[in-house]
Amino acid sequence: MTKADRRAAIGAEVVRLIGKVRTRRHLSKNRVAQMTGLNQSTVSRLENHPDNPTFDSLLRVADALEINLGTVIKKAIENVEKCQPKK
Repeated sequence: MTKADRRAAIGAEVVRLIGKVRTRRHLSKNRVAQMTGLNQSTVSRLENHPDNPTFDSLLRVADALEINLGTVIKKAIENVEKCQPKK
């Protein structure tokens, strides 16, 4: 896996984990948009096309969901590394 592939995988995993929290809390994307000040299409794009989310958008959503973005990133890295073959 290239460094770019690894970054993309971690980014996608961060977004997946955040989306999982949103779903578990029964919050719609529209409600999260209201809570964050982002528009609904931005929140939707963040979850559906997590290729390059902005740090600001991630922070806003994490703050709205009252989760620690650093913890989410750490968990995402762990999850991606678990899927990688050992060298």
